[in-house]
Amino acid sequence: EQFGFEMQLTDAWKGYRVTLVEMSSNFGGGSLVFHVPSKKNILDSPEYIEIIQIQALNPEYWEKIKKDDLKPAFLAENKNYVFVLAVSNDFGVYLPGINFEIPKVMSSFKFTN
Repeated sequence: EQFGFEMQLTDAWKGYRVTLVEMSSNFGGGSLVFHVPSKKNILDSPEYIEIIQIQALNPEYWEKIKKDDLKPAFLAENKNYVFVLAVSNDFGVYLPGINFEIPKVMSSFKFTN
């Protein structure tokens, strides 16, 4: 709500939670980290597993990094921020065989205001 967008999550995201990670105002408004509950039967599994981050970057900062090889993927932009996606590399270890349909979820990203 703070960033004025929504997206439709699939059933695989049941029980998800989102945390806001603040970032320096030089970089942007923050990073929304999406987690889902882990499977309790996996040894040393954390309670929640990070699946994606949606970062709200300042347009000026995006201009500096958009040509980098390891930049996050562009999603959309509005007058305040450039929204980018970073997908966790680790969730498959803790949640094998679960398809979070990330491309489908990201295609549902839309601004609400």
